[in-house]
Amino acid sequence: MHGSEADFLASVSGFLGFYYLVLAIANAVVAFYLWHYRHEVGQAIFWLAVSFGLVIIGSAAMGGSPLGLPAGLRDTINYLTGPVIYSVGTTAILLLLYFGRRFFVQPMVAWIGLNLSLVAMGLSMVDPNFAAIVMKPDNVPIVGLVFLLGFFTWLATYKAVENDDRIARGLPPTEKLDDEKVLVWPDLVYTELICMVALTAFLLVWDRLAGPARRAGQQREDPQPVEGAVVLPRLAGNARLLRPVDGRRALAKSGRVRADGDSVP
Repeated sequence: MHGSEADFLASVSGFLGFYYLVLAIANAVVAFYLWHYRHEVGQAIFWLAVSFGLVIIGSAAMGGSPLGLPAGLRDTINYLTGPVIYSVGTTAILLLLYFGRRFFVQPMVAWIGLNLSLVAMGLSMVDPNFAAIVMKPDNVPIVGLVFLLGFFTWLATYKAVENDDRIARGLPPTEKLDDEKVLVWPDLVYTELICMVALTAFLLVWDRLAGPARRAGQQREDPQPVEGAVVLPRLAGNARLLRPVDGRRALAKSGRVRADGDSVP
């Protein structure tokens, strides 16, 4: 499907280099945030080192030598994703995430998980079969949805843990802090119906007021003569017939030109 291995690596090297560069910039931004706003120098240095490491991996990818998963690790992943182990394993992981939610909802822990998953996907892109599945146009949105599902699951769990702590202290949930009325179904239906009726009434009134004047103006407009139409002579050299149609009709009325276009001697 991809030709030789060298051709395949050359086709994905540029994309992987850009991919790792974007991930390195994201980690550098996190490092700057931790250093400038939270004054956590140790964590900032750690994420800056991660950013430099990703730059090195991206440079290798752009040079035509992208890093991939070791063969042993790839075989282990293939074994663990079998039907039985995968079903039981995902259930166990979900239970672990639920009971350890206070640890896993921490932003830095979630950021580490996101980095590991993105780097794992980049390393897996070196495999031709994996790349053919992930880079298929129909599957690209699905890959994005996987990461969006993880993000919103983390966000909902983070808010749930925060609300649990607030309720334990006798405080209302965070949603009550911004208790502004938001129009939802069916309130929006009433608003849209009122706007639709008002706009329809405006269009009817506008047609009644401006319609007669517009139609009267159209009736007063005189039809424009066809200036470019000419009567071609039957014989070359008869230049008197090379004139607009209206001129020919005027000559025909005066008797100098017949209706079929021939001149009267």
